[in-house]
Amino acid sequence: MNPFPKKIFILLTAAAIFYTLVHYSVWIVYSKIHGLPADEAVVWATGEMTLPVLLLGAGMYILQHRLIRRLRWLADEAVKIQNGGEPHGPLPGEDHISKLSSALHSAAVRERELRKAMDEHAIVAVTDRQGRITFANDRFCGISGYSREDLIGNTHKIVNSNRHPKEFFRAMWKTIASGRVWRGTIENRAKNGSYYFVATTIVPILGKNDKPGHYIAVRTDITDQKRTTAQLSLLSQELEAKNKDLEILIHAASHDLKAPLVNVKGFASVIGEHMQSLKELMPAAGRKGGSSPEPHEEIFHEIEEAVNFIHASAGKMDALLGGLLLFSKLGKKSLELQTVDPGKTVEESLGATRFQLEAADARVTVNELPPCRADPHLLGQVVSNLIDNALKYRDPRRPLRFEISGFRTGGKCTYRFEDNGMGIAKEHQERIFDLFHRLNPRAGEGHGLGLAIVRRALDRMGGEVTLESILDQGTVFSVTLSAVTESAPALKT
Repeated sequence: MNPFPKKIFILLTAAAIFYTLVHYSVWIVYSKIHGLPADEAVVWATGEMTLPVLLLGAGMYILQHRLIRRLRWLADEAVKIQNGGEPHGPLPGEDHISKLSSALHSAAVRERELRKAMDEHAIVAVTDRQGRITFANDRFCGISGYSREDLIGNTHKIVNSNRHPKEFFRAMWKTIASGRVWRGTIENRAKNGSYYFVATTIVPILGKNDKPGHYIAVRTDITDQKRTTAQLSLLSQELEAKNKDLEILIHAASHDLKAPLVNVKGFASVIGEHMQSLKELMPAAGRKGGSSPEPHEEIFHEIEEAVNFIHASAGKMDALLGGLLLFSKLGKKSLELQTVDPGKTVEESLGATRFQLEAADARVTVNELPPCRADPHLLGQVVSNLIDNALKYRDPRRPLRFEISGFRTGGKCTYRFEDNGMGIAKEHQERIFDLFHRLNPRAGEGHGLGLAIVRRALDRMGGEVTLESILDQGTVFSVTLSAVTESAPALKT
């Protein structure tokens, strides 16, 4: 006898025979009594076991149950029974149940595989509309140090590091509450007091009236990357500070050495003048043919040579200090990147070295040069030093041949400075741009500053310089700078 004459439903558990060796049939009949909430439905059953059933209403629906001992899933279908006892629709057959069960099983397998893959990589949490955690995967528990029981029912305040301003989370909640995805980096605090960073994506899952019903947060641990970036930033700041200190030291030393150097040159000139006066007061005595010079004449000659040596050394020192001052000023000078015509810069630099080029019997060829983004003053330093380098290290066995060309590739312009000079041995090529490094200290007039200035100037403009060289054949310096774009404004720093 059916004790529940109201709405009656029937469940057929035919799928059970495909999952267990026990053949049984369970009929579950339940009724929604007037006024009784749906989640308190009364269950009546016959057979070997009773299955809890959630009343879903009229029509066909699927319920899933798990056998406790065998950990198997049962797929049950239900159809509404009319008052006369006849089913409202056809009862499901075994073939239909089998296909349905197979599909559900495959879907469950795929779900487990996807969840395993997700758990291996991501930190996943699900929260309700109020932010209470309803799901936390193993990686969330592992990185935070909290158990799943600690997390479920709590909010993410449990891992709040208090290192973000309140406005940060207000903006986040405003975004996801409006149904939009939020992405950002959050620093959290684990249970043991350590801090960790997560790259976070929060996706609102929309429910009724297109309002978020809950939120899924997927995070990636980026703590190591953050720490590495912070260390690199710190090292960069320390290096920049040391470079500034070095520039200050070079500038101060160069400036302070200028004053005593002027005195050395001045007193050397005075000594030379006094020597001339002494020579006039002590004319050479008549000598017999073949006789040796007077002792005072030998002394005058030696003093004269010493004075000339002082002048030459002071001149070199003055040039060296001037180069050091210029090198130190490169780091201090304000940078103004703008569209520059390198052809004009080359023309001005060649004009400044006209007499030296003529003396070297140099033949200079300048091809068309594309415009670039550069600081005019710094580009002038680059060009003049490369021309000067070709003059200083030309091969005395042949006339100097010097060619300047350029081309544009994508967003870069490359300028080639090619000479037929002495060339650079391979062992020197890696250090050629170092401060004070010279190919041959006994040859030429260089001080080992020109190419260091070239690299320093290009570093400031975001460019670079490379070289190709063959000993006794010549060298090609390639200078690369940013090309001109139509919308590129002048940049002053």
